[in-house]
This record gives sequence, C-alpha cells and structure tokens, in this order.
Amino acid sequence: MKIDSLYTILIPSHNRPFDLNRLVNYYSKLKCEIIVCDSSDKPLDYAGTYNLLYMYLHGVSFFNKLKKGLAAVQTPYVLLHPDDDFVSILGLRKAATFLHENSNFVSVMGQSIGFVKNNKDVNLMLRNTDQYLALLKMKPSDSSTVRMHNSLTPYSQTVWTLHRTEVLRQFVHADISWFKSACLYERFFSLFFAIHGNTKFLPVFFCARQFENLIEEREQDKFNYTGPGTVLFSTEYKDEIGKMCKVLAAEMVRLENIPEEDAYVKIQSAVEQYKKTFHSNRHNFTNSKIDRFFSKYNPDKILAKFVKPIVVSNDRWGKSFFFQKNKLPCYRTSARDEIKNIVSIIRNDLKN
Repeated sequence: MKIDSLYTILIPSHNRPFDLNRLVNYYSKLKCEIIVCDSSDKPLDYAGTYNLLYMYLHGVSFFNKLKKGLAAVQTPYVLLHPDDDFVSILGLRKAATFLHENSNFVSVMGQSIGFVKNNKDVNLMLRNTDQYLALLKMKPSDSSTVRMHNSLTPYSQTVWTLHRTEVLRQFVHADISWFKSACLYERFFSLFFAIHGNTKFLPVFFCARQFENLIEEREQDKFNYTGPGTVLFSTEYKDEIGKMCKVLAAEMVRLENIPEEDAYVKIQSAVEQYKKTFHSNRHNFTNSKIDRFFSKYNPDKILAKFVKPIVVSNDRWGKSFFFQKNKLPCYRTSARDEIKNIVSIIRNDLKN
C-alpha cells in the first residue's frame, strides 16, 4: 500500500494567486490528490497539472468551499491546508500512517515552525509551544469530557492539519452558517472533533506557517482583537456560544446515546473549566519547561532542545520564540533539509 494514496490535500484559497502557485509547485512531485477551492476574483489556469482538481467558486464562503471540496474527496484522510503554509511531506506521511494504524484518533498534527518575511530575509520562530502539552497527554481511553477539556486548555488550533474524512464531512454538515467569529469557529472545530476522538501530536516537523509582521500587527489590534484564548469570555458572541453548545450537545447525543441535558452539561463543564484555568495558565511557559517538554516527549531527539531561542514578547497567541540567525532547531537531517528547502523558496520569492 502506498501511503500517498490514503490522503487528499484540500486547499481553500481566496485572492492569493502568488501563494497558491507557489504551493502547487511545491507539491508538484507528490503522488496524492490535491483539491483547490478558489473563491478569488479571477480564476487561475492549472490545466494539465498532475493530480490537481481546481474548483473555481467565485464569491463562495469558506465554509461552503469546504463542503464543495469534501464532496470530491475519495480518500480516508484529508489535509486541510492554508494557501500560504508549507506542510512537510515526510511529516504528512507519518501522520497518515499514524491515523491508518490508530482508529481511536481523528486528527494528527506535529511541530510547526513559523516564518516571518522581511525585506531582506526570513526569520524562523516556534509558536504556541504550550498547546502541545495537552495533545501529547491524550490517550485512546479518554472520555469525550476529558478530550474536550484538553482541546481547550491550553488552546490548541487543530483546524489546519490531517483529519479523518468521515468526521470532517460530519462537521461541515452541521448548521453553523451563523458563525461570525473566526476564532470561535476554531474553538467549535476543536470541540466537535474532541467529541469524536483524540487528536495526536507527533513530535516531528510538520509545517512551516507564515505570520505577518507581528510587532506592527500587535500594535494595531491589541485593544480590539478578540483572540482564540478570550473569545469564550466575550459577551459580544454570547448568542453564538449558546448555539455552538447546542450543536455540540446534539452531536454528543447522536454518538453517545445520552440525554440532551446531560450532553449540554458536559459541554458547559468543559467551557467553564477552561474559563477558570485560563488566566492562571496564560503566559507561564518558560524556556526550561520547553526544554524538559521536548526531552521527555521526544525519544528520537528530533527536537531535543532549541538553539538558544529568544523570547520576544507575550502576545495574543502566547510567547514567541525566535531562533538565532542562520540556526535551526535540532531536527533530524531529513527534516532540516525540508526546512532549508522551504526557506530557500521564500528567499527566492523575496528576490522576485
């Protein structure tokens, strides 16, 4: 069995032709199905591109793009892929292998390295390190209540990774057209999947994620941004949060055959527990904890320790750890080669 035949890459895109072309070229030699759902103002021409299904869906919402794309997926697993990221091909294959061998898990993710483009070069960083602690502790025997709590505390963004296609289809069939907050949508996604099963964190390099100039962005939005960590506290989205809990309760009733009232209590309990622990857990992750974390959970020494990460600041996502110029984390040679290749692609972009 060829592992690439088990998954499809699904890329929703909107008005990012440069990033999308770069991504299609990056995966040009990968022998798996790739589906692009593009709602841009103008269509792109990918005629003759190997294993690529291009769906031009002008003006279609993100949620409906997922529905259209998933309808065309014929593999048991699907990678939801932003149009400006790079996913490790080696990491993706390891994730697909894990899902194939572990039926109690519904999603798999791995270590993300962020990159920020400036006028001259590319800065690498590691972000949201603390979110992996809960994911690593997940066990097949965990109840849905424990899984929901772990998906919230600390915050774990699990949208853009590899999922079981059948669960993702059930997610998009839920009536959530009323969502206004993208961050609340992320929390709903994580909770929905937690009801179905566990999300696995593999201590391998999985993707390089692009961030904007965070310092400038932080100055612009620090007073008005309702981020993923605080959206469940927001009175602005009180009605949406109530609707979200009802949808989740209905899904739990369907899967666990329990009374709706009991399901609703479980979901409310997970949310309330998160609210109680949020402020005490926020921004308490130190360098020494990070070193111990990767030493303990990484027996293969893929990320034994960092090369002198520099704590930049506490921002809305948590702490940002930038690496010293021209140095990378201690990955195995194969992963380091992938990172260097991605950095090379980005540097070429800066020259053009």
